Amino acid sequence: MSVQREKFSTQMDAKLLSDLRRVAKQEGRQLQSLIEEAVDRLLEEKDARRPNADVLTRAESAMAKYSDALEYLAK
Repeated sequence: MSVQREKFSTQMDAKLLSDLRRVAKQEGRQLQSLIEEAVDRLLEEKDARRPNADVLTRAESAMAKYSDALEYLAK
């Protein structure tokens, strides 16, 4: 299965880019593959921190159902 690629342009700190190129060379990889890996890991990390939509729905329901008790406990 072929991955659809899209070109884009960006800027990066010169030292960071130099270090990234060094790692790519050491590992015999393309710069593009390291950037994709880093972005993929970042997105996975961000998604892991985001609450599941079902959990949020259940929490809102519980808060509405028990709002009086929760307000009393908060005092």
